[in-house]
Amino acid sequence: MSFLYSLITGRPSHKKRRLSITPGAGYAPIPEDPTEPRTPASLEQQITGVPPLGRGVKWVHFSLGAAVLLPWNAMITAMPYFLSRLEGSSLRSAFPSWLSTSFTAANFVVLAYATYTSDVAQSAIRIRLSTIAIILMFVLLTLSTLVPASPSGYFAFAIIMGMLLASAGSYTSNALVALASIFGPMAMQSVMSGQAAIGVLVSLVQLISAWLSLAGSGSTPAGAARSAFGFFGVGVIFLIGCLFSHGWLTSLRVYARAMEPWMNGTVGNNTPALQGEEGETTIGESVESTVTMGQKRDVRTLWKVARKNLTYNLAVGYVFIITLAVFPPITTSIHSVHDPTSSMLFNPLIFNALHFFMFNIGDWTGRHLCTYPVFLTWKARNLLVYSLSRTVFVPLFLMCNVEGFRAGTSPIINSDFLYMVILLFFGITNGHVSSNIMMAAPSIEHNKKLLREEIDTAATVASFCLMGGLLTGSILSFAVRGWICGCDPFIGG
Repeated sequence: MSFLYSLITGRPSHKKRRLSITPGAGYAPIPEDPTEPRTPASLEQQITGVPPLGRGVKWVHFSLGAAVLLPWNAMITAMPYFLSRLEGSSLRSAFPSWLSTSFTAANFVVLAYATYTSDVAQSAIRIRLSTIAIILMFVLLTLSTLVPASPSGYFAFAIIMGMLLASAGSYTSNALVALASIFGPMAMQSVMSGQAAIGVLVSLVQLISAWLSLAGSGSTPAGAARSAFGFFGVGVIFLIGCLFSHGWLTSLRVYARAMEPWMNGTVGNNTPALQGEEGETTIGESVESTVTMGQKRDVRTLWKVARKNLTYNLAVGYVFIITLAVFPPITTSIHSVHDPTSSMLFNPLIFNALHFFMFNIGDWTGRHLCTYPVFLTWKARNLLVYSLSRTVFVPLFLMCNVEGFRAGTSPIINSDFLYMVILLFFGITNGHVSSNIMMAAPSIEHNKKLLREEIDTAATVASFCLMGGLLTGSILSFAVRGWICGCDPFIGG
């Protein structure tokens, strides 16, 4: 019954318990349910300085992270299908840039409002309602593969659905990042890994569906439609499962303990660490003062935290400026150097699906590397340099077989294998540096500038800057595309 109550209301089902604190501790680790299995404490504490979370809590954060990025991954992975529906339209070649820009613009605007009104105490209901909205829109996308429409009509439909998915996803993302920041860096790493893992899963489904559709009908609109129907349908099933996993999380005692200070609205400002039920000091006792928590932030507070984490915020934004400037608007224009009729692997539908799969494998690998101390750095300056160094990938992609670029000449990188290797490392660095930044920015154990009450604000501001990078990169993709094709990038050519 407690699970059903939590699933419906999004509130902890356990009665409030007495929590204790130890003044002067560095982070705010959440006491774990003793029935929850744990990862080896030595490894996790070596990484974060925080006692380990149970595997169940990590897996829920992982699945919810996957749900957050499922709409974006589904839309860009369905690009071959969308392009097949726009055959004959002058907007066809510019559609990838239009989709990524409109999606990220909607995400950016709504995320700005969600960040301003963010309240950890309301995170559960935000996650619940926004996930339900995403499920309904995925159902519409699935059904759209069965309904004929004019190219211009489907263009408008796809752009509108992308913007609605982005808007709903902004609330899910904001609430989840705030929640994960309370559970610590490894919960944040689980969220980031989940975001990459869903990209792998969705692109694998698309690759298999594309392969099967071509085997039966060749590169036809009907084959692409069957492929899209398959992975949109799988997305609906997965999102329903995520709803139930979140309901399970909110029914746990550890969730109730984690949320209680935020539900009550106050906690010590000397960064206390929760110690459980039997400690000698409790919230509000033997602390210098208390601060308001879980309340709507004013602009001054947001700017204050943003300035404290300026280097982290610039670094995470630039990561995605570079990524979205070329992926997928430019990379979808890179074709195999081999004759498409010589093998199914070189067919544009398969080659495009394979390129999404390779990037997402790399992205997930990079995020997973953050579970090992040797691959972590917490210094803001080092992370900024790492982020800036990824600029080198832009000319590398332009050296590949980009359609319409350097027409009549052989590409400098005249190898599908080398292109895929470059794409793989592009994904690895994207996932690794972005996860590292998102783990470090809200960690008061490693980011000494932050106060305990600023943890969730730092996390949501960093998430907002990440989205700002996505939007900026999407806008820049028009300029890059215009330079490549020598045409009007807004309508193609």
